[in-house]
Amino acid sequence: MSEANKRSFFSKLDSHYAAVEMIGDASKALWIIAALQAISALMGDKIGLVDAALNAVCAFGIARFRSRVAAGIALVFALGTLIFAGYGMAAGGRVSGAGALIALFAVWATARALEATAKIRGTLANKPSRLLSDLE
Repeated sequence: MSEANKRSFFSKLDSHYAAVEMIGDASKALWIIAALQAISALMGDKIGLVDAALNAVCAFGIARFRSRVAAGIALVFALGTLIFAGYGMAAGGRVSGAGALIALFAVWATARALEATAKIRGTLANKPSRLLSDLE
């Protein structure tokens, strides 16, 4: 990929290599989100470790198997987390703005992971780009 097209989470997935790179970036983002959730759970409510573990399992499934199922589960889970964080903030609960931002970032990362895994299994399956700029 050329440097002009390397905008990671904002780039268009028009080649096999771009989709593979997006899957890697999205899985790394989910690993970071899982780590942040684990740290947050260790400081506060221990039930948050389940959230971190689920995100870590989904990140592994996305990275290792390029799984659409793992990406879909992660997206549904991230949307649920965002809804509960938004509701908690609106109700004046203990949810911080950082928790809502992490949930929003998780939704974006999992949506891009689902898009990349669907395209790599569908329209971009076994069709690597022959452009010289994509081989870098």
